[in-house]
Amino acid sequence: PRPKIQSCDLNTLVTDFIAMSRPEFKNKQIDIHLRLATESPLTQSDPGQVRQALLNVVRNSMEAMPEGGNIIVETTLEASLCTIVITDDGPGIPQEEIHRVFEPFYSTKSSGTGLGLSLTQQILTDHGGSIQVEVHSPRGTRVSLLLPRLTDGPNEQKSTSETAA
Repeated sequence: PRPKIQSCDLNTLVTDFIAMSRPEFKNKQIDIHLRLATESPLTQSDPGQVRQALLNVVRNSMEAMPEGGNIIVETTLEASLCTIVITDDGPGIPQEEIHRVFEPFYSTKSSGTGLGLSLTQQILTDHGGSIQVEVHSPRGTRVSLLLPRLTDGPNEQKSTSETAA
């Protein structure tokens, strides 16, 4: 569905997501580490869809670490971007496979559907953002969800009423 755009504080979204997911992390022996940007990263987005994108990436990390491990979720704020970065210390994705992770139905897991990152990429594209996946050395994967920053300047994102006009 089309995003229902509203002002969204990524620090709040991430904090709420982690709080709701803590029991699942504990059951799967995942230690979650949260690092929030000092200034709230504000964006115009659909919080439900951004939460779904975050869930898809975190779920991939958890599934890649069946014996447990660490996941770091951090928010960053730059001049024109708000970013949620998810880093895990799982086995990682082979460098030669990274270019395929957004292909529908492609998965490095035997039980995966291969739709999570494809859907996540579509969500971010619909929000004017993007996703980056890279090998995190020495182990693991680093996924960045990039969204346009809500600013007060001339490049301010259009509000819902402006977009509908």
